[in-house]
Amino acid sequence: MKFIISIDTEGDNQWDHGRALTVENIKFVPRFQDLCEDYGIKPTYLITSEVCLDAYARDLFTGFISGGRAEIG
Repeated sequence: MKFIISIDTEGDNQWDHGRALTVENIKFVPRFQDLCEDYGIKPTYLITSEVCLDAYARDLFTGFISGGRAEIG
């Protein structure tokens, strides 16, 4: 049996249209990724365009992909 672990990875307050959209929450992804790796899990991150445009997030997820540690959907 196989499971797929998918994580919606989007901007902070994505649905609060009255505030500026930031992606500060991405700074917590490495902690989650470490947990996944501890258990042999290869997560799939479902990423919004705001996250893709952020340099830190782009570098982070590119590293996960190039290392075969995660997938992007």
